[in-house]
Amino acid sequence: MKFKKIFSFIFIFVLGYLIQCSKPVPTDEFVKAREEIEVAKAKKIEGESEEYLNKAIDALKRAHSQLPEENYDESKKLANQSFFYSKLSQSISLPVHIEKLKEAYDNKINEAYEANAEILAKEDYESAKSLYEQAEQENKLKELALTEDEKYQISTQNYKSEKDKKQIEEKLQLFVLNSNAVENKLQKALTAAKIAYETSIAHKEEYLSQLASIQNTFNQAKKYNIEVYEPEKSSLLQKEINDTNNLIQKNQLRLAHENIENLISKADELFSIAIAKYSEDMFKKAQTSFFDTKNKFDKSQTSLKNEDSYKKIIETLSATEEAYNQAKTELEKEEYQSSIQSSEEVIRLTKILNDMIDRSNLAYKKRQIELEEQKKKEEEQKREPIIEEKPLEITTEEKEKIKTIHVVKKNEYLWKISGYKHIYNNPRKWKKIYEANKDQIQDPNLIYPNQKLKIPENNHSLQ
Repeated sequence: MKFKKIFSFIFIFVLGYLIQCSKPVPTDEFVKAREEIEVAKAKKIEGESEEYLNKAIDALKRAHSQLPEENYDESKKLANQSFFYSKLSQSISLPVHIEKLKEAYDNKINEAYEANAEILAKEDYESAKSLYEQAEQENKLKELALTEDEKYQISTQNYKSEKDKKQIEEKLQLFVLNSNAVENKLQKALTAAKIAYETSIAHKEEYLSQLASIQNTFNQAKKYNIEVYEPEKSSLLQKEINDTNNLIQKNQLRLAHENIENLISKADELFSIAIAKYSEDMFKKAQTSFFDTKNKFDKSQTSLKNEDSYKKIIETLSATEEAYNQAKTELEKEEYQSSIQSSEEVIRLTKILNDMIDRSNLAYKKRQIELEEQKKKEEEQKREPIIEEKPLEITTEEKEKIKTIHVVKKNEYLWKISGYKHIYNNPRKWKKIYEANKDQIQDPNLIYPNQKLKIPENNHSLQ
């Protein structure tokens, strides 16, 4: 900022002076020197390069100081000296800057390469490489580099001859010109490499989406027990998926791209193995379940035929057999997904069938027990003696002593009859009834339905 103010002041001063002066002031030399100093200042200079820039500024100041004295030749000489000091400053700083650009380019183009820019940002990637190659081809810095002696002659303005001066100064200008051209190409190459890199990493989400799809395929394979069928391959695939995710997060999309192509194939392969084996296992389970249930049905035919649920069982068995045949056909055709669904349907229906058969068998057994009990009771009733109804003969004397006549009912006995409220209301008085009916009761523990028993008055006793 300080230099800019100084040169602005000097430039205005020179212009003002030139307007008032008609003498041959070295205007072109002043302008060229000032412009070249500005160019040199724009470079990031240090060390020896900065020393020559300071010399250029000092020489230009001294050139201006000669104007009031009208020492135009000396002023022109100092302006030219300032110009070449600036050029010399650039000739030292430019190669350093070029090497830094090369290093920055190498780093960025490598990052772009690892980010798969060769595919994802092909145009910018190739443009960057092309520009760099052009810069390398145009680079004549070694051929045009000044020797230490030539630098010394420029810095001291002490040339061996006018011919040497012209050659050295031309060589210096060519060197700076070439350096600027190379720097320009390298800067463009670096910019293209940066664009290629940024364009490539913008595709990260696409790669993550592809990886998520692979993980989903693998999860489906795990659903079909691939970790049981292929434990080693399953473990390796999961590790590779995780490693590829890390590569994507680190912007190493080239390696991720190569991995993804391979992972898609591996995931598809494991899924194919899993669904094929799983469908076979499911069919075997369905087959076992179907035939076990069918055998159970066949063995239960006798008990089932008379059941209300028999028709429903037959319909369900038919549907189960249809699902079983479908699962078998689909498996043979390698329609694994459909076969799995059909096998699952077989297993579901056999569970329903087993429950229906069990409930029907239970109902049948319950009825059989009830029938057996009924039959047994009927047989017991058949074994009981049949008491013929005949008029009960009672003498006149007995009539006065009998309270009532009681007809024996099923499951009655003397103790129970005696306890009736309308009889004696006391079970212990059963002997009274027994004594009054000895003519028809041989054993007081055995009385039979339809027997007519004389019930004596409570205050009398029949002999």
